[in-house]
Amino acid sequence: MSNWKRLGLGLVAVGLMAGQGFAVEPDTQEWGISGGLEFTDTLDLDVTYGYFLTSEWEIKGTIGATWQDMGDEDFTSIWLGGLVDYHLTALDVPEYILPYVEVGAGYMNSDFGAVSDAEESNNDAFVLVLGMGAKYFLADNTALNAGLFYQWASEDVFLDEGDPDDNQFLIRVGLNFYY
Repeated sequence: MSNWKRLGLGLVAVGLMAGQGFAVEPDTQEWGISGGLEFTDTLDLDVTYGYFLTSEWEIKGTIGATWQDMGDEDFTSIWLGGLVDYHLTALDVPEYILPYVEVGAGYMNSDFGAVSDAEESNNDAFVLVLGMGAKYFLADNTALNAGLFYQWASEDVFLDEGDPDDNQFLIRVGLNFYY
């Protein structure tokens, strides 16, 4: 089964559940910091700012960096993007959990030429993001955030065990603050 089919089936399964979950008030602002681990040895760090248009819909901006140690050489990339989260407030989950699905797009610059046979040491790409996760509220203004995300790029800006690639799965864990 392809990665797209697995992700799609997971999103459909989450969407079929019904009930009541946590709801954030419209006009709430969110600051977040998160770290991610690809299924290899990549370290990823992002900072986000979001604004809730409604209890379900949030728009976000994000900036991030990725580092990968390749022995004698290092791989670095910078990411700038926009995201839209749809929070599944009607799910039958405990009231302190807020599941969501996320889509987004952005720009990424990677310099992995030193660790690959690429002709250029810098690659620029358009990146699409699709994912799902949950926010676990520790208090009304603080939540732990965890999710699984798929990233696809127009160029080979990711490394998979040292080889250039145009896509990756990423597990992200972070802390969000609301005001």
